[in-house]
Amino acid sequence: MPESLFMIIMLVLLAIVLGVGVLFLLGIVGMALTPVPFVPTQRRTIAEAERLLGIGTNSVVYDLGCGNGRAVYYFADRHKDAHIIGYELAPLPYVLAQSIAFVKRRKNARIHFKNFEHASLSDATHIYLYLFPEVVAKLEDKIAREVQSGTKVVLCDFPFPTRAAEEKVKVGQGFTSHTLYSYTF
Repeated sequence: MPESLFMIIMLVLLAIVLGVGVLFLLGIVGMALTPVPFVPTQRRTIAEAERLLGIGTNSVVYDLGCGNGRAVYYFADRHKDAHIIGYELAPLPYVLAQSIAFVKRRKNARIHFKNFEHASLSDATHIYLYLFPEVVAKLEDKIAREVQSGTKVVLCDFPFPTRAAEEKVKVGQGFTSHTLYSYTF
């Protein structure tokens, strides 16, 4: 084997090892920053959440804990006149979301590397979230305080603890099923 080919192979292997190491470190940092793991949501669940939200022209949609931005970009692709904003605190899904943003280049979608607890939701017309119960419980008060009357909120799998859902929809079957809870504030 020629020496130059050997060097190229070694450099490629080194790049792979370093890449895996960086991804691992981003994952560890994410676990320290947020109590909610990155769990990608299936397209059919996002489509049903979209139906429940009723996104329209000039809507301002927030995805709190947006992960890799799957729902953000799905909503942005289907509602070009809406403003879709995601917040993600874990570095690995945020980097994935920004990689997708680089490819998709949606003018109506933005994802922020920021704790949504410190973000104003006052302009929200729609909010989607898939978070653990303890985070949902904290957000219920924030949402009630900050959003305008009539704001639609859809939660995946974990409902608000003190508010009855207007609509409850099961999506899928078995291990991959999810339940969506719809509210109007």
